[in-house]
Amino acid sequence: MKDSAVAREWLAASAHTANAKDYAAHMDLISRKVQVMTPGRVMFKTVETVEANDGTVQAHGVEIILEKETDGKWRVVQERILSREEAEHDGLWQ
Repeated sequence: MKDSAVAREWLAASAHTANAKDYAAHMDLISRKVQVMTPGRVMFKTVETVEANDGTVQAHGVEIILEKETDGKWRVVQERILSREEAEHDGLWQ
């Protein structure tokens, strides 16, 4: 199933359970590991380009989440490679 179909199905279930005031079913759609984006977290999308030693170049869209750690440094805590469709939708490719 494509990412967009997964997202549409989840959104529909989320709206349905919220409108039905079915708290248990709605909360079952949310992982216990969920983290709210706070001032200490930043998410962005960009294009990552990698050039190999042989000169070949690969580029793909990525979604990156940075978190400010206790030492004050921002570090990557999650990186997700985007499908070409999502990268185009987000304006990363024309």
